[in-house]
Amino acid sequence: MDKEKILAGREFMKDYARAKVDWEQTDQAKGVEVPPTEVRMPKGLTRYFLEPFEELGDVFENMDIRRVIEERRTRRKYTGDKLSFGQLSGLLWASAGYRQPVKKKLRHVPSAGNRQPIEVYAIVMDSDDIPPGVYRYVPSQHALDLISDNADGLRDRAIAATRGQVWAGTAGVTFAFAAVPYRTEWRYDYTAHRVILMDVGHMCQNLYLAATSMGLGACAMAAYDQDLADHLIGVDGEEQFTVYMCSVGVIAEEE
Repeated sequence: MDKEKILAGREFMKDYARAKVDWEQTDQAKGVEVPPTEVRMPKGLTRYFLEPFEELGDVFENMDIRRVIEERRTRRKYTGDKLSFGQLSGLLWASAGYRQPVKKKLRHVPSAGNRQPIEVYAIVMDSDDIPPGVYRYVPSQHALDLISDNADGLRDRAIAATRGQVWAGTAGVTFAFAAVPYRTEWRYDYTAHRVILMDVGHMCQNLYLAATSMGLGACAMAAYDQDLADHLIGVDGEEQFTVYMCSVGVIAEEE
């Protein structure tokens, strides 16, 4: 093992940096305009509005929180069956959706300073009412914007982007969580990067719990090919880049 890199990684995990930052020199302190908490997409994209918040209760099984936590586990084997429109809607609502009313800009997961640096992309392989393709979730609208409708080899591209993890391609949908670091850097300078990774962990855990409550399986993936994953969801790899992925599908019986 590389001792020097290990020690550097351990230091990154600690919070000594917060005492060293000049908080009067952050962009927030200098009055720089606050960055938006959603990516501004070009006009003309096909948008699919998801199942309304008020109707999402029907997709969650009658399972109390204790049972959901007890039954949550990583599942990698899927039947290949479609996810329902309601299930896809519920997964996005639970992991990245806004609480109501939206104007308060609070979501169902905690975020440092409520900066919300994570964008969620859905690589839809098989779902009712949503054609295969790559989509970006628009939480303020509870909708999906179509980024790419190129379904040719989509499953294979998802597998390649996750370094050969086949469940990324056999799932009904694989989610890619992409960081927009400046949203948090604006307030927290170079201490932002630790908490950005905490934020995405909160999101993925909610995704797991929501999937479990629906009787679906989920598998988080921290191993991925950075360039292939970024290319798949159409981000630049600099101002926005993949930091986590998670597959969700109908559980195969042998699981």
